[in-house]
Amino acid sequence: QQQQQQQQQQQRTPATRKNKTQPVPVPPEMKKEGEGDDVIPYLENLHVKRVYEDIADHWNRTRYSAWPRVKEWILKHKSESSFILDVGCGNGKHLQFCGDLSVGCDISLEQLKIAKFSFG
Repeated sequence: QQQQQQQQQQQRTPATRKNKTQPVPVPPEMKKEGEGDDVIPYLENLHVKRVYEDIADHWNRTRYSAWPRVKEWILKHKSESSFILDVGCGNGKHLQFCGDLSVGCDISLEQLKIAKFSFG
């Protein structure tokens, strides 16, 4: 019975899943040369990156304080020779505690501009 369940699980397609999700084709005008039909970069650009680009100033005005537990963890665990990479750094609010050997990266260029202006 367990083997049968595993086979059924493997045979499921997005159309037969519980939530009935269907793959969304990338519109031809949105494809770059050499790209396949991978929908993730298209959707991420459409629904994530664009939002963070649009709200960067508001985000910076309302989310400027470091999260206390993140700040505490950084200060507790970093050393003089630590290299810290903040993936998804947003406006850089945690970079100020990371030291000189730190790098922030984010999908939003506007957020990165704010981080660079605020924390160097």
